[in-house]
Amino acid sequence: MDNSEHLKEFILTFIEEAKDTLELWEKTCLELEKNPNPESIKNLFRFAHNLKGSSRSVNLNAFGTFIHKIEDLITLLRDEKIQYHSSFITLFLKCHSIMDNWCDQFANDLNYIPNEVFEIENEINQYLSIIEKPELKETEGFSIFNYKDNFVKDKEESKDDKLTTSKSQQKVDTIRIPSNKIDIMIHYISELCSHHAIISHCSSIGKYNNKSFINSVQICEKIIKELQSNVFALRMLPLTSLFQRLERTAKSLAMQQNKDLEIITDGDFVELDKNIIEKIIDPLVHVIRNAVDHGIESSQERLEKNKTVKSSIKLEAKQNVSHVVITISDDGKGINPKIIFQKAVQKNLIAEKTKLNEQEIYQLLFLPGFSTAEKITEVSGRGVGLDVVKQVLDEIGGYVNIQSQINFGSRFEFHLPANLSIIDVLTIKVDNLNYVIPISEISEVLDLSKIKYEKVTNSEKVALLRNNTVIIKELSQYLKNTDKNKSSLIKNAIALIVEDNHFYYAFEIEELIGIESVVFRKKSDKFNVIKYYSGSTVLPNGEPAFILSLKELINQIIIPKNKELDSNLLEGRL
Repeated sequence: MDNSEHLKEFILTFIEEAKDTLELWEKTCLELEKNPNPESIKNLFRFAHNLKGSSRSVNLNAFGTFIHKIEDLITLLRDEKIQYHSSFITLFLKCHSIMDNWCDQFANDLNYIPNEVFEIENEINQYLSIIEKPELKETEGFSIFNYKDNFVKDKEESKDDKLTTSKSQQKVDTIRIPSNKIDIMIHYISELCSHHAIISHCSSIGKYNNKSFINSVQICEKIIKELQSNVFALRMLPLTSLFQRLERTAKSLAMQQNKDLEIITDGDFVELDKNIIEKIIDPLVHVIRNAVDHGIESSQERLEKNKTVKSSIKLEAKQNVSHVVITISDDGKGINPKIIFQKAVQKNLIAEKTKLNEQEIYQLLFLPGFSTAEKITEVSGRGVGLDVVKQVLDEIGGYVNIQSQINFGSRFEFHLPANLSIIDVLTIKVDNLNYVIPISEISEVLDLSKIKYEKVTNSEKVALLRNNTVIIKELSQYLKNTDKNKSSLIKNAIALIVEDNHFYYAFEIEELIGIESVVFRKKSDKFNVIKYYSGSTVLPNGEPAFILSLKELINQIIIPKNKELDSNLLEGRL
């Protein structure tokens, strides 16, 4: 292995360890904000000192010198040379954001220096200038520009030593795994090997009814299930980091808007699949920003309503059998369902005569382009956001329930699958090919022989189901490698009902096989262009099957082809 490969390994190790340290940094800052104490200051100093040393050990000198500046300031606080103030937490959290982003960029460019560094450096220098201290004087007048110049010079002198990464290369995806979990899996694999040897021996001599053979097969089945469970558990991470980010976002926005806000967290120890956490971060950030911006009143408004000036948002997580429920609730002004309904009518999203219950009205918030904001701000009111939340939830098989009471607050409950590796599906056959569809996408299974048909434009088959318009489609017409002439002759009586943005669709199928729990396998690159093929799996009988997303099929294929449907069909929205 040459020097550049060694350097690459060292850099990646540094990034991984630095990200872990920065997570603790953020947590400590939030603890300090709630309860200023010397121990937390000491912890911050230790984190800064470790980051400084490890960064310099891999020649990331600009990063190390920036942290050295922060360390100087923390030293003054630790030694009580300057008085603690809440503004320090704001500064340290800014530093956290800069360093976190900086570490992400190192994977692509070792010479990267964020522009915000210079602004923060000036802030730190203002604090450091408060007292005269010999060891601090040595660093006075320091500018990170010097290091930037040196890096550029080094780059010109020796391009071979530079760690290069293609811009298209994705960020390194890692999970830290405790060694005891690895030991458990090694033990299982050793057991599997032992019993596999017994099975092979019995097979070679034809003793399939041998007690040892049967016993080993049964043990192997048990070990495989245990191994599968343990491997999937490796992707499970506590929600601590997610909750910290949400708390920071809410407090930062509340500070900007001069709102006195308390964040209460419960259940951040609950674990969720790493991929799911990464997918829901941005949607949850959007929801909590809406809670602060729209939900929480100003101090004056709260006093006029006989509320306490201090408002609160609660972040809560609970583990169910196969799902995790994350709740974001506030004690703000609440959501007025009448206003939501009126806005939806004004935007022609629903007909004025449409009958909706309260929960259905709240779900209108997730329609594309819907917004009740009276004015456009940097935070919200631009007609985008919550529809993306719905899109992500549909993608991972989750859903959201909303509860709200005017002047008492709102509650958003996000129901999420614990992991994306095993999914519950409905198995079907279309033109003798196996397909599976996530149960979370299906509202019900319908007997088409018992419904009333109507006529509409463009030769669409439409029926009425409990006063709701249902658009009927032959699923085989949208699938590759199917005999469309043959499928059109099949007289089906079974259809799968899917609800999407208050439209109902019924997909005719050839055969309904049953419900299964299957292991999800990512689709190959050649299927990336077909968005409604989510992946593949192997059924319990050993046959392969495609995983279909009917909601993706609706949004990617059906809706674009049916924009010309007349307004009579639009009246059928829920």
